[in-house]
Parts: sequence; structure tokens; C-alpha cells
Amino acid sequence: MTQTQIACPRCKQMITANVEQLFDVTADSQAKQRLLSGQVNHARCPYCGYQGRLATPVVYHDNEKELLLTFFPP
Repeated sequence: MTQTQIACPRCKQMITANVEQLFDVTADSQAKQRLLSGQVNHARCPYCGYQGRLATPVVYHDNEKELLLTFFPP
């Protein structure tokens, strides 16, 4: 996970959020569980109190299953 500066989806103030866009189960056996748990790419804004999931593109890779998926939220 990478700490990234983003604009709060509600108030547009710049905040720091943990953003993870690459879930490579070949390199990280816990990546699939983190993605499926729904606990990734959330933000909390200290200015307006917003809490929620970030609309960020995600790439999922499983070399063993020859699977590469990309998701772009609307």
C-alpha cells in the first residue's frame, strides 16, 4: 500500500490515503484476501468527516492461473 495525496471525494481538500492498485498474488499471497475483504482503498477526511471507498483502478494478477484482470470504476 502506498500513501498518496488525494482530493477528498466530498470537500476536495487534499488528504493522505493508503491506495493499493496492484494485487499480485504471485508476489504476495495475502493480496487476494486484502482485495476480497473490501478493506482496501478507503479514505477518511479529517476536514469534513468523509469515510468511504475510493474509486481507483485496480489490477489483479495471478500468474499460476494465467489471470490478469483490470477494473476501472465508473
